[in-house]
Amino acid sequence: MLPYLMQQLRDASQHVERVMKILEYLRSCRKIVRLCSQNGLIDTETLRYNILELEDGAVIAAIEFEEIVSEGTGCVAAKVSCSGCMRIYLDDDGEVQDSELL
Repeated sequence: MLPYLMQQLRDASQHVERVMKILEYLRSCRKIVRLCSQNGLIDTETLRYNILELEDGAVIAAIEFEEIVSEGTGCVAAKVSCSGCMRIYLDDDGEVQDSELL
């Protein structure tokens, strides 16, 4: 029973690590700016994703975030909800290699 539990813990740890790597990638990914509708900035604190499909070497993710729209003075005028889907290519270690908006 103990070896089984240890394997489950390792698998869970690898999953959490992969989730964090994807989130880190998305927070710095310039491709998702194309999902903005008002030419604003991505509020990375609101960035969320859900994995919709697992493919061989990739995941399909639904991405959601708020776009910050500023006035000419630099003050926040509005926040607009944005969303889209992205295919994220991963290597065997779970590192992001590339991505494309769908």
